[in-house]
Parts: sequence; structure tokens; C-alpha cells
Amino acid sequence: MIGASLPGVSTAAPDATTQAAQVYARGEAAFKRGDHAGALGYFERAYKLDPVPVLLYNIARCHEETGNAQKAIEGFRLYLTRQPEAADRADVERRIRVMEAILARQSDVPP
Repeated sequence: MIGASLPGVSTAAPDATTQAAQVYARGEAAFKRGDHAGALGYFERAYKLDPVPVLLYNIARCHEETGNAQKAIEGFRLYLTRQPEAADRADVERRIRVMEAILARQSDVPP
């Protein structure tokens, strides 16, 4: 989660893991200062370097904060697929429901 170290099972080489942690730290700082679009780029880059599931959560949170409900839902679902025993499963499922409700409201609004 944002604000935590990069937990999870890493399959990346040690150098990639170190680079991912550094990029993650930049993303975390960007997220904390409200630069969610900037944080998204960092988290996506970190995920490419070291695809640990927590980064999927962080990517989804960035989409959630920038108003991209569809991408947030996709990210949260992928996170739960990759982390089926997630301790925060109930919270993530709640976030998905909220994003789905937002999408439903958006589709009900006439142009």
C-alpha cells in the first residue's frame, strides 16, 4: 500500500528490485503531495521493474484519485487476483463497488 515498503514475493533480479524500490519511493512522495498522475507513472514503472502485487493496488489508487473509475476497477481486481489472500480484501472490494457505482451514475447522465 502507499506508504509501505514493497512487500510481496519478488521475482525480479536484485538490481531491478532496488531500482523498483527507488522508483516506488518517488511515487509515494508524489502521491503524498497530491500529484496522483505523477505517482501513477512512478508506480507503473516500478511494477515493470518488479511486478509485486502491492504496486497494482497503488496504481489502482492513483486511477481512483484521478477519476478514472474503469482503470481503478481493473487495477483493484488484478491486485485481488494476484493477491487472493490480501488482508485488505474487504476494503478493496468496497472500493470496487464505489467505483462501479460511479460508472453507473456516469452512464445514467444524459450528454
